Amino acid sequence: CLIILPAERPLYLYKSVRELLEAFRNAITGYKSLLEDRKMLYRDISENNIIITTPVSKGVPKGRLIDMDLGKELNCVPSGASHRTGTTQFMAIEVLQGKGHTYRHDLESFF
Repeated sequence: CLIILPAERPLYLYKSVRELLEAFRNAITGYKSLLEDRKMLYRDISENNIIITTPVSKGVPKGRLIDMDLGKELNCVPSGASHRTGTTQFMAIEVLQGKGHTYRHDLESFF
């Protein structure tokens, strides 16, 4: 569990296009680390799950992924849930069609 105080800003309150793009870049970098280093799928990319932070020093990310409650280990058996996970507006087309969730679907959700 990571608690960020203050809670910082939602993505839609960006102050410049540069800040928005940096937040996206950092969120994608964080996603890549989660996938490659921890072997986890995030499975809920949406505008509500990326926040803009105020870096305390140079090199600290300006964007972070939050709300990992739908995350899943890559080699884990299916959860058995009777419904799809994620925010519908941001779900990949194949996930909506009932196909298995992969990292490609999360990347589609970023776009």
